[in-house]
Amino acid sequence: MALNQAPANKLDDATILGIVSEYMSGTTADEVGRIYGCHRQTVYNYVNRAGLETRKRGHHTRLYSVDDHFFDVIDTEEKAYWLGFIAADGYVAPRLLSISIAVKDESHLLKLLDSMSSNYPIHRYYNGNSYGRNWISSLRISSHGIASALSAHGLEQRKTFTVQPHPCSLSSLAMHYWRGVFDGDGCICRPDDGSCSLSLTGNVFMVDGFRSFVMGVSPTTAKVTLHRNGINHFYLVHGMNFVRPALDVMYGNSTISLQRKFELYQRTQVVKTTYRKWFRVTADEWLSLYDKHGSWECVAQALHTDRSVIIGHRKRLGMMP
Repeated sequence: MALNQAPANKLDDATILGIVSEYMSGTTADEVGRIYGCHRQTVYNYVNRAGLETRKRGHHTRLYSVDDHFFDVIDTEEKAYWLGFIAADGYVAPRLLSISIAVKDESHLLKLLDSMSSNYPIHRYYNGNSYGRNWISSLRISSHGIASALSAHGLEQRKTFTVQPHPCSLSSLAMHYWRGVFDGDGCICRPDDGSCSLSLTGNVFMVDGFRSFVMGVSPTTAKVTLHRNGINHFYLVHGMNFVRPALDVMYGNSTISLQRKFELYQRTQVVKTTYRKWFRVTADEWLSLYDKHGSWECVAQALHTDRSVIIGHRKRLGMMP
């Protein structure tokens, strides 16, 4: 066996999944072997173990379809959104687009397949990391056209530290592009609290681009912090009055988004009506309500509001650390 050909028993689950997916997309066993550094017989073995049939040599029918030109021109909400999402959570290599996300978000991959008019299969596997072993849903699309277009848009192998905001992030498609990025690498913290915050983790180019976008739609006095955690940068916006405008622009009239993030956004809309309702209550009045009802939980019940709303006001008034 050649030095660059790994023994079959040394390949991890993700690599095996990639080998099978690449072969089933129509790539020859010889070419799959070159991509993954294994013999063509190893490719055949893994395909057979997956319960699939191998093709006769010389027969290269493409089994799955996809719009190879989907990303050629970024001129719609869908294209801008998925470009942003792939910039955050995708892997691009020659002839290959791969996205792996938590199984709970698998429906999002179905949305991508629908956008790209594709019938590629989604596979599941266990992934071990410092947080334990988790189920992962993986989509691997073999397409020279898609990979080339994404490369032309700045998404290449080992893009983590080099990817920069696409020009569409400065156009009328900006909110869709940044929503895609945010769905991949962003976080909405304490959505039920007046002290809600949002953050984005990424390289300095992406974080600074997102900061410029947020500052363009939120008050210029927004509480902003920029941290560096090793090689990653971390951008944080504090306070519902500053967070909500950015979320409204990104998610308010969107037709495509990560369902889990959209539900968090919807929860911030509830705070918009309940948090402001008690804005004029003073610290002394809050304490009087506490003395009357005996606990903050009972105060929340008496006011028909969420306890997190009261916590937000107490923090705002300096009543708690």
